[in-house]
Amino acid sequence: MVKRAILVVMLAGNHLSRRLNKIQYKTGGKCNGCGNCCKVIAFRTTEQQLKSKYSLKLTLRWFSWFYGFNLLAIDHDRKALFFSCRHRQPDERCDNYFWRPPLCRNFPFADLETKPVFLPRCGYQAW
Repeated sequence: MVKRAILVVMLAGNHLSRRLNKIQYKTGGKCNGCGNCCKVIAFRTTEQQLKSKYSLKLTLRWFSWFYGFNLLAIDHDRKALFFSCRHRQPDERCDNYFWRPPLCRNFPFADLETKPVFLPRCGYQAW
């Protein structure tokens, strides 16, 4: 129940953010169910977050508890965390689709600064 309440608040925040921020790149297309986006999920972070044991531990616990992600690797050179999703089924479908987190629900999220890069077989594109 707590996760669902958090999800509702996050969705409202995402809606407001999209209305207030000008997005530089547009995305289009549709999901074709390939599941590639769930195999390796990358999150950019800062050097300070990676160096802080407390911040890193809190981030990893949050991603595990709220998103259902399993840590694959920490890349200090690229300042990124890599995860897989435990909700991905063998047929590439999500067993938590209705209650999926905002990150998944908003994919592909158009960054305000960089053009999105999509994985092979992805049905989305950016311009």
